[in-house]
Amino acid sequence: MSAAGHRGPGPAGTEHGPLDAAIAGVCAAALGSLRRKDQRARAEQYVRGLLTTPGRKSIRNIAAQVGGAGTEQSLHHFISSSTWDWLPIREALAVHVEESTAPAAWVVHPLTIPKSGRHSVGVGHRFDRHLDQMHRGQQAFGLWSASAESRVPVSWRMHLPDQDPGAGIVGVPELPGPVGGETYEECAIDTVLDGARPWRTAGRPVLLDVRGTGTRSTMNRFAAAGVPVLARADAETELLVADASMPGYGAGPLPGLRILESIRGLRRTVVWGDTAGPGRRTSLVVSIPVMMPDPASARRRPLLLLGEWPDPRRAPARLWLTDLLQTPAEVLLRLAKLAADMGRRTAHAARDVGLRDFVGRSLHGWHRHLTMASLAYAAHVSTVHSATGACACACADACTDACTDTDTGSDTDSGTGSGGDADSGSDTAGTAPETGAGAAPAPGESRGPGEAAARPGRRPARQRADGCPPQAARVRRPPARREGAALRQLAAEGVSPWLDGFHRGDLESGRLVRLVGDRMLRGLVWHGADLLRGLRESDAYADPWADGPGLRTEGPGPWTYGPGPWTYGPGPRTDGPDPVHRLVTQDVRRACDLLLPVFRETRGAEGLVSVELDPALTGGAAGIVAEAVRLRDAVARPNLLVRIPVTRTGLTALTACVARGIGVHACSVACGESYARAAHAYFAGLEQAVARGLDPASVASVLTVPTAPLDTAVDALLGERADDRARALRGAVATANARAVHHRHDQALGSRRWAALAAAGARPQRLLWTQCGPPGDDQRPVDGPAGDPVRYVEDLVAWGTGHVMGWPLLEAVTERGTLRGDSITGEYGGAAEVLRALGRLGIRCEEVAGRLRRERRRQAAGSWRQLREAARHRAGGGRTRGEG
Repeated sequence: MSAAGHRGPGPAGTEHGPLDAAIAGVCAAALGSLRRKDQRARAEQYVRGLLTTPGRKSIRNIAAQVGGAGTEQSLHHFISSSTWDWLPIREALAVHVEESTAPAAWVVHPLTIPKSGRHSVGVGHRFDRHLDQMHRGQQAFGLWSASAESRVPVSWRMHLPDQDPGAGIVGVPELPGPVGGETYEECAIDTVLDGARPWRTAGRPVLLDVRGTGTRSTMNRFAAAGVPVLARADAETELLVADASMPGYGAGPLPGLRILESIRGLRRTVVWGDTAGPGRRTSLVVSIPVMMPDPASARRRPLLLLGEWPDPRRAPARLWLTDLLQTPAEVLLRLAKLAADMGRRTAHAARDVGLRDFVGRSLHGWHRHLTMASLAYAAHVSTVHSATGACACACADACTDACTDTDTGSDTDSGTGSGGDADSGSDTAGTAPETGAGAAPAPGESRGPGEAAARPGRRPARQRADGCPPQAARVRRPPARREGAALRQLAAEGVSPWLDGFHRGDLESGRLVRLVGDRMLRGLVWHGADLLRGLRESDAYADPWADGPGLRTEGPGPWTYGPGPWTYGPGPRTDGPDPVHRLVTQDVRRACDLLLPVFRETRGAEGLVSVELDPALTGGAAGIVAEAVRLRDAVARPNLLVRIPVTRTGLTALTACVARGIGVHACSVACGESYARAAHAYFAGLEQAVARGLDPASVASVLTVPTAPLDTAVDALLGERADDRARALRGAVATANARAVHHRHDQALGSRRWAALAAAGARPQRLLWTQCGPPGDDQRPVDGPAGDPVRYVEDLVAWGTGHVMGWPLLEAVTERGTLRGDSITGEYGGAAEVLRALGRLGIRCEEVAGRLRRERRRQAAGSWRQLREAARHRAGGGRTRGEG
């Protein structure tokens, strides 16, 4: 049976079994936001039609292929007239692709859609700067997930320059947001930055082409959003040399080409894999620290200029700018090559799944069609090849051509927004023997972000162009549940798992090292009670004053981590007179060192360590600030946070600490109003820091919102009432309160005040949900009314948040946690209704959380008193009570 003759799901063992499995897997992962069963069925039918319909993928042709005459009207309504939102589907697809392919980067690439009519949205006469010609039609940008094996589109944006709402364009009244006025450059940037999407996850660089556009404004916008970028730049882009040891330093703005030519003697040979060619190839590369010229010196951000010479006798063929300052030049080149063949891949995708085939006139219909086409292409990429290497979809011929393509990869693609080009200079200079796609780097070379090492003992599969799997590959099935799957999924959802409570024994046992290395732990919270427990229970404190492995108290400096201004030496010695301070400094610095790679990889967004201050030394705002400064100077690590309660005194101290460049952890945010006060204090501190000339990008901050402890306390009050209204609210308040706080957080980050701070480089606070009760000897999570604290982790998932968990809860989530994607963003209305109902009963979350905060402070003060006694006793040569 031919692909063209297939009209529905085929049973196992038929020719289309692998294709059906791929379609079902992608749709199951991405269509969860469609509430109605019939919508999910139509979506899957449309995806199957895109893959099995030969020729043009119009709705009429798709209906004829998959359902007959009665199907066309329903598919037309599903695409052009229905009200379903395409954004959640794209976000879910991005998460699915990230989990299944481990992308190294996101690539922005243009899509030209020829159209001769004048009534479709976005149609006009356009000059394609990459093709260097005029065309009539639509212009869009796609965002592609890029790994060594495949490229998959996950989002789209249409360029709408100077659209006139009254120009007779059908569908303009339904345009979301302002109509018109968007430049080509803004459209490319907003393809990535419009909204808190999965592709904004820190650590995944964005590859795009900024030639002929506002290079400085593009780099500044990505920096303000905290998204790393590797941008193809014009040879004449003027830059300032930032390294005093390099030629051109102090000479003012110089063209990038001239800067690279002046240091060509520093070039080094790099071997890189070309997925479109028969083997591995070589180029000469060099990088140099630079800055963009700017009248305001405070806005001159450090960048790297990267140059590539395919032919060592000629001028550099390609130039890139990046803020990945700590990434070696060879790794940057390999990342850039992920975008080199995007023109050919886009052309294949346009033909295979109908990227250019939407015939409607509305913008919403175009977005829905492109969303379904993205799902289809994801299924196509994961489709199993038969023994002859042919795909089961209608694009089998194209797949075969792509899989046997021996293109030398000269980068002469059809123009990009992603780094492809038609520059002079052959890329055929210097080929190396084929070593396979999964080959390890040459000696001395490191892997780039997202590059996976080949598994020992397993021969790497030969790369195929266009993302097609190797011949006789196994069916890609949903991965079996494995240890830590839920924690890894949390990270994939943009949620940071934090551990609440650790001591030196945890650091030396290797347990924390494994969790951090496996990306299952992204932050740590330390209490005085943790050190007390360690002194009583752990053998790691047999010689408590010794500097353990990995802890440096003296030695060469300064050390620089990450792209920010975090340059510091090893810190002062820890042999001061106060034994408690010595122990705290040792343990906290060691924890900071453990998470420094995470901190560096995520540009300061994760890899943080929050430390409780001694309550005896923090009686007022001045005391809090003084102790925070002392601890910051003693630990001397950029990923340290000092914990400050959200009280009137605490907020005053929080502002003062942020103004001094000290990272802060605002704890016990009780409600939306409490959050607003904490955000105001943080913003005020950042404004003062900027006024002092400090870089706000060096200041990190998080806020914690109680969940299970709040439910437990509120339910005790509700239990005193016998009416149905109180019973209906039991177990629901903490989740609703957390969602309401998240709503206020979204509003704050959409304010003009925050926009000004973000433009200066400030990073947003991360919301953390915490389930631990007062610090005790076991840090046991508080069971909520549902009896299982895991449910709070499952019910509070949203990008840019985190969960603070003690060891027992961390293990419980590892064993049985099940996530369903974002469970916050669409639930603001229901959360507000729960809180209104609670208010009608006379109960306020802020009052309840205040009591919890006072109890926690009382218990913390008791733990610190016992800690001081234990430390003095140990310093005198005795053993702590509880030992032996």
